[in-house]
Amino acid sequence: MSQLIFGKYEIIRRIAIGGMGEVFLARQSGGVDRLVILKNLLPELAEQEGFIDQFLDEARVAATLNHPNIVSIFEVGAWEGIYYIAMEYINGENLNRLAQEGNKASKGMPAPVVAQIIAEAALGLDHAHHAKTVAGEALNIVHRDISPHNIMVRGDGVTKVVDFGIAKAANKSTRTQTGVLKGKLHYMAPEQASGGEVDGRSDQFALGVCLWELLTGERLFKGDNEIQTINKVLACEVVPPSTVVPDLPTELEAITLRMLKKDPAERFPRCGDVAKSLKHYIDNVPKTVFDVVNEEGGGNIVSEYVESVMGEELVSRVSDLTPSASNFMINLSGDAASGQTVNFDYGFEEEPAKPWLPVALGAALIVLLGGLGGGAYWFSTQNKPKPAQAQVTNEIYIKGPKGATIYVDDKKWPSKAPTILKNLGIGEHNIRLVLAGKKPVTRKVNVKNGTNLLIDPEAQANPITVSITTTPPGATVLVGLSSLGTTPVTIDSLKAGVAHTLSVEKRGYKRQEVKVNLEPGEKKEFKLTLEKRKYKKPTSTQGGGERVIVQEKIVEKVVEKVVEKQAATKAMGGLTLKTAPWTRVFVDGEDYGSTPLFKLKLKAGKRKLRLVNEAAGVDHKRVITVKPGKTVKLNLNLKK
Repeated sequence: MSQLIFGKYEIIRRIAIGGMGEVFLARQSGGVDRLVILKNLLPELAEQEGFIDQFLDEARVAATLNHPNIVSIFEVGAWEGIYYIAMEYINGENLNRLAQEGNKASKGMPAPVVAQIIAEAALGLDHAHHAKTVAGEALNIVHRDISPHNIMVRGDGVTKVVDFGIAKAANKSTRTQTGVLKGKLHYMAPEQASGGEVDGRSDQFALGVCLWELLTGERLFKGDNEIQTINKVLACEVVPPSTVVPDLPTELEAITLRMLKKDPAERFPRCGDVAKSLKHYIDNVPKTVFDVVNEEGGGNIVSEYVESVMGEELVSRVSDLTPSASNFMINLSGDAASGQTVNFDYGFEEEPAKPWLPVALGAALIVLLGGLGGGAYWFSTQNKPKPAQAQVTNEIYIKGPKGATIYVDDKKWPSKAPTILKNLGIGEHNIRLVLAGKKPVTRKVNVKNGTNLLIDPEAQANPITVSITTTPPGATVLVGLSSLGTTPVTIDSLKAGVAHTLSVEKRGYKRQEVKVNLEPGEKKEFKLTLEKRKYKKPTSTQGGGERVIVQEKIVEKVVEKVVEKQAATKAMGGLTLKTAPWTRVFVDGEDYGSTPLFKLKLKAGKRKLRLVNEAAGVDHKRVITVKPGKTVKLNLNLKK
């Protein structure tokens, strides 16, 4: 028997080896000429009936699914005692490595690209969650292992969810061992980590973790060991991604945070709703943003990104399909040859996570320039338990200027900018960048254990500083739709020489605006006294005219009951609002979040509506009349 022929499949090469088996690239013959992926079970595991069932569960579950965003299973079976699965070949890369390779090429993944990939993954999961048998019975499939490693992006930009190997279905044949957690800890929903019941919303949470991490470049639940990680997952303390990427679109942040609610009931009802919300965000991203993402203008922004990051490698993978005699199965040859495992994942084994650099498009970045202010890339590394003597890698990312010669402590570095300086000693270092025709750039950096820094000479070296205090404190300061913090606050992320309008808002108080246009290095302080909004006092029919101050909640019990009864019966109406582009909605000065809004409850009467999208130049005002029991429906095109 030829070592390269496996039934009707011709083995081309081994792609990876995992804990359960091998992954091969093969060509199917016999009437269908196509590339496929073959996964086989290791011989020592095949001898155990439970492992055979677990291995075949992936095929039994995934083979029932037919969706463009789920990897297709062509065949499952056994050949001469070897159990295998034949599945769709995806000439692409898993999301984890795609992000890593983008960072290496200084092409962080833009927010619209992230949103499109996650939206398609959500569509695939939604199909799996609501799949039915031929008889119409719900399969109740839950993936349970969603992570960047199990989301693949094809060269043409199509996203595929892979590896339903531990998926849970109502008709699943194998039983999970009591006390054993299945899935990657960093991406588990709290209910899954605690051993509770899971459903499609658990997959949604894991997908939300992927979204959060791709937008920020940081690990969401990061512990020094598995116990710490599980505890962080169970606590589910989710930091808003805008604290890392300040100018992240509000709509995108709201979607992310809803996916990551600790209580499944507070998440989106289903992953299809996640996809719809992300599509709304994508549809309303200004065209100028897409022109930045895709320099050719138009087209598939995901495929353009994949091409720019992985194009040459994807072409090389299918340029030589000559079968190699050294690549045959463990089952047929004994131990695997050394050096066969490569950074290519079809679900068997998780590759170690490496630092990510996020580029959420339009984000204000915080640059670490030895104490100088500016905007930022943040690095993060997956923290796995390390040996006591393990060395910590320190990296400094030199963003530019392109082609500049780099000197570290007066010694010439072998590579030119942009590049990454690795394994620098702990302590202070002098970095000098020299490029003909430009003034040399010198930075002093203090490298600490595990430090990752960014040097960006184009960043603003002398930022403006704006300090705002309010009476009372605790007001939110906004520029456009982005929060700059709560008062008292000092802001140094604004550009010099540009006019900025800052909104100062606090619930129960009138909104105030601050105009700022400062020169580099200039500082300005604002002290504001906030004015309370006036509320109409309800008329009491009982209690002999006791004083009622609803805002302060100073009421007598007898009057409180009257107020509550009146509030419950007070005429209400609603507002359903869609806008293009998306806008932040203020009704009578109160912030109600971003569009779209559906049946927002409002008091009947005339209401002042303000719609804001500073990036798109939208500041639309109008008065609407809300009638009792009726819903005002508006679909506004505010594009300029």
